[in-house]
Amino acid sequence: MLRPLELEKVWERQVPLISSDCQKRLRNARVAVVGAGGLGSPVSIYLARSGVGKLLLIDRGKVDLPDLHRQILYTPDDLGRAKVEVAKEKLEKECPWTELEALEISLDDSFDFPDVDLVVSCLDNFATRYLLDEITWKKGLPVVHGAVEAYTGQITTIVPGVTPRLKEIIPGFKDPERKILVLPPAVAVVASLQTLEAVKYLCDMPGNLVNRLLVIDLLNYSIEIAEIKRKG
Repeated sequence: MLRPLELEKVWERQVPLISSDCQKRLRNARVAVVGAGGLGSPVSIYLARSGVGKLLLIDRGKVDLPDLHRQILYTPDDLGRAKVEVAKEKLEKECPWTELEALEISLDDSFDFPDVDLVVSCLDNFATRYLLDEITWKKGLPVVHGAVEAYTGQITTIVPGVTPRLKEIIPGFKDPERKILVLPPAVAVVASLQTLEAVKYLCDMPGNLVNRLLVIDLLNYSIEIAEIKRKG
């Protein structure tokens, strides 16, 4: 285990950018990452490496062959194992300063989040995203929403009482019957932006995506940010 002075050196190239106060906030933060796949893998890694004190990983999936090209926490040796258990094991070794908890479950209406400060939505379909929106809205929990398909990604931060809900920002989206196609670099970009947004929100930094929707087109290298407003 790293000693306190060694821990300080871990983030010596980060603290001057975000401030020591922000680093303390990250150390005291409790973040739930819902989905441990393409987005959830790098988001979990970078949140832990940024110094977040506790991560709750939620996913019911097992590691499968089609996961290996983009879900960077997993290797062929992990096939058939629960994603959250593999993720927990690896992150505990890589980032011993972060407390890890794994829940191998499916979300349903009865799910009650434990005591967390922020939820990062790394799900791969809108049906479950809308369900998460219902659960977190009732609980009053802020959510960093992220989604990616092909070359396109989107990110926004939803705060109950401050922003519209996800179903108001992106209403009535129907998941396609076909499998969603994705490229690993596109997933990595969206996951990195999601992680940055989580850090900015936790540290109350300017320029975050509260009441703004970022849409990125990685085929043409364009970014658009739309202002969104809560009705009423």
